Amino acid sequence: MDKLLINMYDKKSIEYLANHLKLLLKEGQKISILCIGTDRIIPDSLGPMIGTILSENIVLDDIKIIGTLESPLHALNMKKRIKRELDKDELVIAIDANKGARVGEIQVLDHPISPGKGLRKNLPQVGHISIVGTTLENGELTDIYDHKIRLGDIYKMAKTISSSLSLAINELRYE
Repeated sequence: MDKLLINMYDKKSIEYLANHLKLLLKEGQKISILCIGTDRIIPDSLGPMIGTILSENIVLDDIKIIGTLESPLHALNMKKRIKRELDKDELVIAIDANKGARVGEIQVLDHPISPGKGLRKNLPQVGHISIVGTTLENGELTDIYDHKIRLGDIYKMAKTISSSLSLAINELRYE
């Protein structure tokens, strides 16, 4: 299993993430980026925030971004949207928030994730590659409205992940 774990506060986090993602991506590959979460709950807004940032910065025909602040990809619409919007021949990168050891940790995995698992949701596994950002600590209550993370921290993590994805994709396109 190919895995990377970094902290968003590491000064080279964007560079490390981009270099790792380049190892997992192939030049000319069609990519769908699933940015999972809702804009209604701060710890779960990471995915839609990344989707919005990416949709403003990546304008390529072979890159599809699903899930933004305006049109979130969440538990209530995920099955329908995936069925309707994903093509079979695309590489799928799934991005989601999770509970973990430390807020600010970002993991890149070379396998699917199970969105909503921490909240006992039964959703399909998604992604060939997964990017997971820790927005709640394991010891925190499961009440997602009672959290310590600030919106500014979510935004910093979203900028780190979206910048590294943009860098990796652009470097593959122009090598």
